[in-house]
Amino acid sequence: MRKIQILAVMTVIATVAACAPQSARQAQGDLATTSQSAGTASAQTYAERERMAAVAKDIQFDIQNIKEIEAFFDNENRVVTFE
Repeated sequence: MRKIQILAVMTVIATVAACAPQSARQAQGDLATTSQSAGTASAQTYAERERMAAVAKDIQFDIQNIKEIEAFFDNENRVVTFE
């Protein structure tokens, strides 16, 4: 009976030892995949930042135009005709 217990424990240890290198390779592969995904996300974020900077610039331009129009009417300038 003692031999069976020792054999069972040795089988479990051998199984774990056999799986360890595969787990290490799998973890290395997972890390590489994660690194690539992070790089892709970073590039996409940079591109999105550039697009949003252009949008923000357009919004600031529109705000300036609105302020100029408000100032025009605040000075009680009347529009007589539209051409």
